[in-house]
Amino acid sequence: MTRPNFWSNFHPQNLRQWVRSLKPAQPIQSNQQTLPSVSIGGHGTAPLVIWENLRTLPAKTLYKSQEALTQRVPKLVLHNPMAPQGMPKRKTYRLVPDEAGDCYYPIGRDRDTLKDTGSSEKTLIVVPGSPTISRHHCTIYKPKSQLSATQKAQDNPFKAFQRYLSRTIQGEDYLLTDTRNNANGVYRQQSFWQRLQTKQSFARMQQDTPLRHGTILFLTKPNAQDIEGKRIKPVTLRFIYPPIWYVREFWGVVRLSLLGTGLVLGAGWFAMATVRSVKIEPLPPTPAPFAIFANNGITQISGGIATPHEEVKTLEELPPLFLKTLLLSEDRQYYQHSGVSLRRVIKAFLDNFRSGETQSGASTLTMQLARTLFLEEVNTKSLWGKELTLEKDEAGKTIDPDTLQMTFTRKIREAGLALRLDATYDKNILLLAYLNSVDLGYRELTGQQLRGVSSASQFYFHRPINSLSAEDPADVARMASLIALIRAPRLAYGVCETRLKSDVVDLRLREAEANNESIEEPPTQDAYPNPVELAQEDVVYLTRVRNRLIQRMQDKRWITAELAETAQDLSNFNLFGNQSGFCERQVQENDRFDSSPIFLSHSIREELVRVLALQEKKPENLIIPENLIIETSLDIEKQKTAVQLLNQYREKLGREQGVPHGALITIDSRTGEIMALVGEVKFPGTDNQTLIADYAANEYLPPGSTFKMFFYVDALKAGLPLTQTYPCESLQFGGEVFSVAEYSKLCASGGYDPVDLTTAVARSDNLVPLKVVQQYSTLESVAHTAKIMGINTPLDPPVPRMAFGYYRVNLREITAAYGVLANKGRYNHPHLITAVYKNTNRDGCSASPEDFRNCPKLYDDQEVTSNLPIIPEAVATNMTQLLRSVVSADGTGALASLATGEAESSGLGEAGKTGTSDDYQDGWFIGYVPDALVTTVWFGNFVQPQIAQPEDRVYAVSTNAAQLWGDYMKRCRGDRGCVEPELATPSP
Repeated sequence: MTRPNFWSNFHPQNLRQWVRSLKPAQPIQSNQQTLPSVSIGGHGTAPLVIWENLRTLPAKTLYKSQEALTQRVPKLVLHNPMAPQGMPKRKTYRLVPDEAGDCYYPIGRDRDTLKDTGSSEKTLIVVPGSPTISRHHCTIYKPKSQLSATQKAQDNPFKAFQRYLSRTIQGEDYLLTDTRNNANGVYRQQSFWQRLQTKQSFARMQQDTPLRHGTILFLTKPNAQDIEGKRIKPVTLRFIYPPIWYVREFWGVVRLSLLGTGLVLGAGWFAMATVRSVKIEPLPPTPAPFAIFANNGITQISGGIATPHEEVKTLEELPPLFLKTLLLSEDRQYYQHSGVSLRRVIKAFLDNFRSGETQSGASTLTMQLARTLFLEEVNTKSLWGKELTLEKDEAGKTIDPDTLQMTFTRKIREAGLALRLDATYDKNILLLAYLNSVDLGYRELTGQQLRGVSSASQFYFHRPINSLSAEDPADVARMASLIALIRAPRLAYGVCETRLKSDVVDLRLREAEANNESIEEPPTQDAYPNPVELAQEDVVYLTRVRNRLIQRMQDKRWITAELAETAQDLSNFNLFGNQSGFCERQVQENDRFDSSPIFLSHSIREELVRVLALQEKKPENLIIPENLIIETSLDIEKQKTAVQLLNQYREKLGREQGVPHGALITIDSRTGEIMALVGEVKFPGTDNQTLIADYAANEYLPPGSTFKMFFYVDALKAGLPLTQTYPCESLQFGGEVFSVAEYSKLCASGGYDPVDLTTAVARSDNLVPLKVVQQYSTLESVAHTAKIMGINTPLDPPVPRMAFGYYRVNLREITAAYGVLANKGRYNHPHLITAVYKNTNRDGCSASPEDFRNCPKLYDDQEVTSNLPIIPEAVATNMTQLLRSVVSADGTGALASLATGEAESSGLGEAGKTGTSDDYQDGWFIGYVPDALVTTVWFGNFVQPQIAQPEDRVYAVSTNAAQLWGDYMKRCRGDRGCVEPELATPSP
């Protein structure tokens, strides 16, 4: 048989006539015939597919769709879990009128009884198998209209419209009646509100109860039981009679709108509930970097603020062009939304969903302000405000709490705070707070933010923000640049890095514009690991964003096309670096102190953690707040002199003796305040990184013979007399033998038998300190004495070689230990921070030298226990007398003497001790003036001797350190200030 070609007679112009010619599909009856079937190889039967049926399939499908929209055919879905085997448990009945217009469906278990009602065979609903179903259980019917044609014509149109709405929306045409009032009855599951009112889950249906769409009926009590007490599975009926299609669509839209509104309101309420305990009145002050002052209260130490933080008082102070462009770029619906923009949320969701990754956020200006002012609340707390344990990086170091955590919890709390802020404050107040707190870059290498548009304008351009004019192309470019920096505050420093390669930057800029490269995200270090290339890409990105903003100003007709073209042609280097001096900025003398910037900043930051941890219950989760003003004990004159002398000595010793490193620290023994601290050393590390070693503050180095002081102090405490002498004999101590030939140069050279204490200390004999401890004390007692005097290095197990520098020590610690001798046996903890203030930026409190002492004081070093008695004053006096011999003409530290003439032949009573480590890798001198300053000088090589290359071998001796100590103390021996004698030349 040849298959008819359906498409051969098809033409688009005849489509409408062809569809009309088709017969409408008849309503499907419950007893409709099935398609004929054929046998398939003994594997059952399958419907026989007739081509004529397939030919009319499109038309039938089209008609069925039309029927679904226009016709309402009520249905009754019967579920009988007790149906006998072979009969379906679920069956659907279409409730359609018969030829006479009757719609009467009796329900029961006995077919004959149901027939007696006068119903046709097609309308019987037989429910076999269930013991709770009566012969004629109930009836569902549609009553005929009682209105005649004349009555309908004379009926009130309004009532007729009411009846129409009742039929289309409520579906009250169908009723249920329990004709015989059988014992088991018919029950309906009540709505939620009905259950609250009646405290019953089910209600028995009454006579002629109207049915609603979706009503579920139970043809027995829902919890009925049989004779044996087992629960009977009920027979259920579900009445389906949906409203007409346009009513369904209307209420669908209404329900969707209500659901969306409820979700939005619920999400907003939930977000605000998570931050309900956060205090938002008054607004917190603008986060600002640390202001770190020297002990004169005027000079700012590097690591603080290069320019004071300035704030705009009113929005009228800002150029209107700047404000309009900012809102156009960052939040154009700022004055329309309530802190969170639903439009931006939906757009960000769609953008991120399409890309498969987080490419854009939905933060409004209010959310950014909430993040800035309440960073700790949104970034380091759980959803309900519980403190979180800060995460650690791969190296095990705690992640900076200021690093923004990209979590869903942070976004929720941020949105909640934004909603609360918007409901509490005026829009203009919040916008002003945002402009005064927005992050616009970093000051130098300290990682501290440059906050606010006013401070940024002064820092980058040397121009007040209110002086920028919309008529000057350079000012227009500056305003656009500040707004561009909001996206990536670090970009400004690429300007300085690329100032010598402007041609390369211009070429890259033209290439990016020609290729229409995206500017949605700034360049990252991962994409450009080379710092030079990253700086170039930063400038290109900054320029493109800036020019895009200028173009938008022109499109809005805020500026002319000629002005926009001139502004776009200006280079960033001319705006930032060349004219304003941002890249080559020179500060006035005494305005700032730039010696060892990273070194001092890090030392102060580490000490600040310890200071604030004393006041916290959980120091391991300590978060250093911003807006702090730190007053230090650093003496600028002593620091400058130390840097000058140390650099001079290190240069000569490095050239002649291969000594690469050096450090100096000065402490006031009466208070523990660090007056000078020099010792930062940079050297190349792995992966093209520069490593920084802080010798004076953090590193532990071999102390050499300077550790012998603890042996003598411990023996003096036990009663060692200063007149004690020892013969030149070998010693067996601690399981080792110390021979005269190897460990005593005095005895080996002859003429020093016996050896007295003064000579042994002056010439740094190695046998005598071991003999005094063996006679008067123990090694364990020496370790204890060193610990109470300030040495935190674990001296375990205590061994005789501790006297020769067996255990490494920290410069701060051993300097403070010698300070105990200078302070008559009393200990003071070495520290840089003398006071910490909270910068509130109000009521006469600011980061300026004139006002910072008006700020609330958070910490005062006078509150710390000081002048703690450690050893008897007599022991300190006797040890000082012994150490004075070291700086005598015959001592190993003779070059440290402060005697400058006959009038000062005895100097200032200075005392000290030299030390040299194995292979001359370290040379020390620790000296002090009683009741005054104690200073430690160290020269050496940080590289371990066992891994150093032959060309790295050094010759560091204690005489170099003693000479520098003497030169430094001659200039800076007073409590404050340094004189200016000619610098001495280090002796070889």
